[in-house]
Amino acid sequence: PSLGVFDDALCAAWKGEWSDPQLYFSKYSGSAWEPQIQIPNAYSDTGPALCQLGGTGTKKIAAWKNVFDQTLYYATYDGTHWSSPSQISGVGSSVGPSLASFGGKIYAAWKGEGSDQGLYYATYDGSSWSAQSSISGVASSVGPSLAGVGDKLYAVWKGESTDETLYYAYYPYGPTKTWSSQTPIPASGSSMGAAI
Repeated sequence: PSLGVFDDALCAAWKGEWSDPQLYFSKYSGSAWEPQIQIPNAYSDTGPALCQLGGTGTKKIAAWKNVFDQTLYYATYDGTHWSSPSQISGVGSSVGPSLASFGGKIYAAWKGEGSDQGLYYATYDGSSWSAQSSISGVASSVGPSLAGVGDKLYAVWKGESTDETLYYAYYPYGPTKTWSSQTPIPASGSSMGAAI
């Protein structure tokens, strides 16, 4: 599963068990989980990511890799119902995206399609997605994780191919719109990647 906070409620979303590619969602009341609901017409072999744009009452989304190919899709949630899925145009990933809210937008980041181990990102302003851009000079075999902290958006990832070192870089809020150089996390290693 993935976790997110929607209007101060803890939420979870996940792929169904075994060969079930449907995506499911539930909210936690503080003492019990609500019955799961299906995100309509959403299918993935890796599961979704969740994110809310800003504070209470703002846009909430799930994003995922399609089970039938490597295109990325998203759907929005109004607190009760999920929208029909829409494609994030012109992008693809073999493992699916990570999401984070930062600087008044939702950022998505992902590993490229197939054997492409480059890392890419795009932003969502509540109505449309930007074109994808690459995080220059970095690569991962499993994709990144994202989190916004203060005035920086951080990405963490496992290195490419057999490199099990964990790396990070940050993207600052403000006029400087470039990622920092990657830096290894000292004495770290993972064959599966990192989560924030």
